[in-house]
Amino acid sequence: MAKAQAEAKRKKRPVQSPSRYRAAIIGCGSMAGSHARGYGGVDAIDLVAGADSDEARGQRFSREFGVPKIYSDYREMLDKERPDIVSVCT
Repeated sequence: MAKAQAEAKRKKRPVQSPSRYRAAIIGCGSMAGSHARGYGGVDAIDLVAGADSDEARGQRFSREFGVPKIYSDYREMLDKERPDIVSVCT
């Protein structure tokens, strides 16, 4: 059995990472700005959305960091945007 498992492991192809990652942030307050700046410094990451229950705070965050979509419900954001990376900044 151990020999069969070792053989199966050897035959597995390596997991390929996407060339770009989609990131989203839940909670658009001051900590979210640090995360947005961090994502902005990585060429392979696109910050695609944010979510905040405070609509005004979400819109300010969108304007300041160029985030194209803001949601008031993080579950809707996760469902629609399907991000690879999520920062929870609540």
